[in-house]
Amino acid sequence: MLAMGTKSTKIPPILLRYFISYLSLVQISFISSFTLHKRNNGGKGSSYDIQNVNGYAYSPLSLSRSNLQPFCRDYLTSTMTRNRKKKFLSLTNRVNDDFHSDSSFFSSPPFIAIITETDACDSEKRMKDTLRAIRSAVSTQCVDLISVRVSPPYLQNNEICSSEEKSEFQDRVVQLTRRIIALRTEKLMSKSNFAIVINDNVQAALDSGADGVHVKEMNVDQIPAIREQILRHRLDLKDNNVGNMLNRRIVIGTSAHTVHSAHVAWKKYSPDYFFVGTCYLTGSHPEKRTEDLEGPQLPGLVRATILRDLTQKDKALVTPGQIDYHSSSKPAIFAIGGINLENCSEPVTQYGADGVAMIRTVLQAENPYEITRQIQKCLTQS
Repeated sequence: MLAMGTKSTKIPPILLRYFISYLSLVQISFISSFTLHKRNNGGKGSSYDIQNVNGYAYSPLSLSRSNLQPFCRDYLTSTMTRNRKKKFLSLTNRVNDDFHSDSSFFSSPPFIAIITETDACDSEKRMKDTLRAIRSAVSTQCVDLISVRVSPPYLQNNEICSSEEKSEFQDRVVQLTRRIIALRTEKLMSKSNFAIVINDNVQAALDSGADGVHVKEMNVDQIPAIREQILRHRLDLKDNNVGNMLNRRIVIGTSAHTVHSAHVAWKKYSPDYFFVGTCYLTGSHPEKRTEDLEGPQLPGLVRATILRDLTQKDKALVTPGQIDYHSSSKPAIFAIGGINLENCSEPVTQYGADGVAMIRTVLQAENPYEITRQIQKCLTQS
């Protein structure tokens, strides 16, 4: 039995325990050795300080429907070995079907991602133009992911800048991201639930409340630490009554240019999505000639390789009547690089990608709403 007061008890592996919060009775196995310190919250239910074998403590964590599943799936799985992760996910899928529908992105392909232009935060005008185009595109309710990828003007021009200029640019990144997040609460977007990430800027993601970060391919080994950092930040916000983002899934993605690099990254670090390319000639990579392109086949090959690995190694974990956790654990594969209305269907309908990621095709369009709607129509045609 769990000890009362401040006394702690070790939970052995694979042993199911029942925790009663004020909302529900939840059955779960932590598959690893944890120390729980039970707290009595003055008649308002029980919470627990959870400390894992590495010494990381989270306090207090109320075990309720709103925060149990994101904590379990996002933090615990990032610290487990792959075999323990499989068993843990298999068990947590039995807890409650609502957890998946409340917190999962990328649930029904084909997907559309929009990436900002690198100068989107150079000025207030560029921020307004970018936001206007994104608002138009997401109002179609066809957009699944927005990636804020910007580059400071001083880096674009190889200039030396002051710390004040760096701080001002960082503030603009946070402001733009917050404005994009606010689109999800506008009446026009009432059914939209697109994810928002920031490229290679964890602090801006924390400050703005973004769903996560897009990590460079060369830094993919940082994914577990970034995921944990975001979770710790969200828990701190909740503890300080600043806000509760624990019911939103942490979204961490990366890029890939070969099947091997994508497969290794997925097996080791479990990103939620991949941008795979470069598929076609693009202004984002003017140095690439036709013979240098990875081509529209690569995203589909990456997806097929990951699915084959899931089928061969994880099939035994899915039993009759149980939710298939692969639907939320397999990464979304976006084709990227030169995607436009004329070629967008090729990587998806012909070669098997989950969706497409675009920059100028949407953001420089005269009518971002219409181009987004047409692209979605092309992706759904077989």
